[in-house]
Amino acid sequence: MCTLLYRDSGSHHSAGVVLESALSTCITTDNAANVIKAVELNEWTRLQCFVHRLHLAIENALKGDLRVNRATGLCKQPVSHFSHS
Repeated sequence: MCTLLYRDSGSHHSAGVVLESALSTCITTDNAANVIKAVELNEWTRLQCFVHRLHLAIENALKGDLRVNRATGLCKQPVSHFSHS
């Protein structure tokens, strides 16, 4: 995800999420190294995306469960078939 910061007459815009108040501006990002570096270089305040972090936590928790691996494998088969046809 690449989040762009831009402003117009409104107080907030979403190409990702940009939060503004009278005191600070904050940008929401994923954990991509290039995005983190861009935020640091521009001296913006970075807020990690909660949903992205939650997804990573759930993915790591379920990684070793064979039942989950089998279920997701079965679900991927029809999707794979149609995406290659």
